[in-house]
Amino acid sequence: MKSYIQFLFIITFSLFSSCGGSNEKLNIFSLEDDLKLGAQMNEFILSDSSGLEILDSVKYSFAYSKINHIKDYILSSENIKHKNEFVWEVRIIKNDSVLNAFATPG
Repeated sequence: MKSYIQFLFIITFSLFSSCGGSNEKLNIFSLEDDLKLGAQMNEFILSDSSGLEILDSVKYSFAYSKINHIKDYILSSENIKHKNEFVWEVRIIKNDSVLNAFATPG
């Protein structure tokens, strides 16, 4: 599982290192590929076999409120490319051994 998370981090970093800014950078993935990858990751995270515990958004409403506020602040920037093409969802995943954050496209 640890190597899988490291792989996700590398993919995520490479995807987001090519986002936005006035200097266009090479993105090796098409928008359709990003959407497909995001859908696959969402399906995996929500599946029972993933072993991930997603914290309930009602029970942890304060934490979700804070993180959604940050997401909305970032998305309010005019520099975010393709912000209207993606669904922006936040989930908090419980993991006692790792404090981390990751994002996937789509």
